[in-house]
Amino acid sequence: MKKIYLLLVYFIALQVAVKAQDRIYWGVPNVAISSAKFDGTDIKQAVTLSGQTYDMETDFYKNVLYWGDGSTVKKANADGTNVQTLYTASGTIGALALDLTNNKLYFSQYGSTHALIVRCNLDGTGLDTIVTSPISSASTYTLAISTTLQKLYWTEYSTSSYVLRCNLDGTNVETLMTVSNFMPGLSIDEKNQKLFLAYWNDNEVMTTDMTCSTTPTLVFGTSNGTFQMAVNNQENKLYFAEMATGKIRKCNLDGTSPQDIISLASGNRIMALSIPTVPAAPTIVENETYTFKLKDFLFSAVDKDSLTKIQITSLPAKGTMYLDANKNNVVDAGEAITLNQEIAKADLDSGLFKFNPVANDYGTPYASFNFKWYNGISYSALEFTQSIYVIKYIAGDVSRNGVIDGSEIAGDINKNGVIDSPSEVAGDVDGDGKIDNGEIAGDLNGNGVIDRPTEVTGDINGNGTIDRPAEIAGDGDGDGVITAPELAGDVNGDLAIVSPELLGDLNGNGILDDGASGINVLDANALVVYPTVTSDYINIQGNNNSEVVIYNAGGNVVLKTKANRINVGAFGKGAYVVKIAGNTTKVIVK
Repeated sequence: MKKIYLLLVYFIALQVAVKAQDRIYWGVPNVAISSAKFDGTDIKQAVTLSGQTYDMETDFYKNVLYWGDGSTVKKANADGTNVQTLYTASGTIGALALDLTNNKLYFSQYGSTHALIVRCNLDGTGLDTIVTSPISSASTYTLAISTTLQKLYWTEYSTSSYVLRCNLDGTNVETLMTVSNFMPGLSIDEKNQKLFLAYWNDNEVMTTDMTCSTTPTLVFGTSNGTFQMAVNNQENKLYFAEMATGKIRKCNLDGTSPQDIISLASGNRIMALSIPTVPAAPTIVENETYTFKLKDFLFSAVDKDSLTKIQITSLPAKGTMYLDANKNNVVDAGEAITLNQEIAKADLDSGLFKFNPVANDYGTPYASFNFKWYNGISYSALEFTQSIYVIKYIAGDVSRNGVIDGSEIAGDINKNGVIDSPSEVAGDVDGDGKIDNGEIAGDLNGNGVIDRPTEVTGDINGNGTIDRPAEIAGDGDGDGVITAPELAGDVNGDLAIVSPELLGDLNGNGILDDGASGINVLDANALVVYPTVTSDYINIQGNNNSEVVIYNAGGNVVLKTKANRINVGAFGKGAYVVKIAGNTTKVIVK
């Protein structure tokens, strides 16, 4: 009898976890936190609120609520039992975010000179202030985590509104955008890598990319005082709370098909909002193999302790999923996943469940598939969708985010932060060891233009100067020769000579000291080499029978002579160094 009772309790607990996937939670300041099914039915009050509540989060794995109540951070079971105070601040608690992968709670507090962001364990221990905002005297109401980018996003408002982000440990704080509008709400569309922003004054919801580099575009134009929003990637909907109407509404991610979900009595100003989340989309570089992990399938209501297997209910449109029995990253006979095939948790834990994209193909998202999860008793009623991102290979992209940023260098194949291997060329985005397909030698961030302060066109080794024998300022294709439309001395690579650039300044130092006129005076005794750009001969004047040594771009000696007329064209096209009596000059054979 005891065993039957325990099994019944276990079954009920599992069913509660499943049902949590179907519920939305919201908070009305000084009133209560409540929940309902996604269709607006079965409204239940969870906890009573005694103070101002701007934001809340829900651990849908464990059915635990977290919220700010005035100056305190609190948690409770989803049914309102076991209310606990985790932290009491000297200011106001503004925003909260949960990192359920690492079991961390983030929250903001404001009211002093600068807003603070604090991180702690889910039980309130391990408190650590990780960010002191760069914005003075600002309020902050929304925190959101991008699990794909491993970044924490938030908005602040003083005289203007700001979108900021940082690493999950608080480092690398960036101000991404500044607008005059009051912008309290921010939500992340993890699958499509977009931000949704609530423009309070204009009653608008806008969207932009994850770096705010594109101008925000309108999603929804009558949002009626939206304070908080939430993206539900399971059904590809945007949920938003309207303070002016006391409603929770949802629409498609492009703003179409709006509909009411919750309608409260007049005066109920809904501010906090929380719905189930999805895990990060697995991300790989083109031609790589991805090994699925358990966390890739832990959608909000899926308890990792109860999941025993999954069933693949739709296959990706391209690429191949397979169980790699011999772990060779190749789809051998019988290994490809078939429709409705079951994948045991043990296979996930062992790293056998894998995905290979089509060769040389990429996209974000690249492909998607559906699955159900099994809790030891039954399959989930819902099908879940997981996407896979495949990003283009960029040599030097250490962070694997598809761009060269931070201290990364385009062309740094071995990813050690410098261009040092023989096959490496600064600006070689595709990593084939040469400058082609629109690449520019010396383009350290690989964006197709010379724009970093340390970038110099033709700087093959990427050290910010023209110093190798084969390097020529303005040599965009890095072949050691200036050919139209290249211009010698064009340091910024804009195919024009603009002050302080000098035409013919081969070493890019701003001085015509290296054969701008084709004649190079090497010392005060009129030792002269000319022309320094030629297809055949160079002439030497004032040599006084000194030995002439000529080196190729690799530093190897190609000739030793005392002749005053030398056919350097016989050595082939490229850059050479001529050394006479301790003096050197560069000669270009075209």
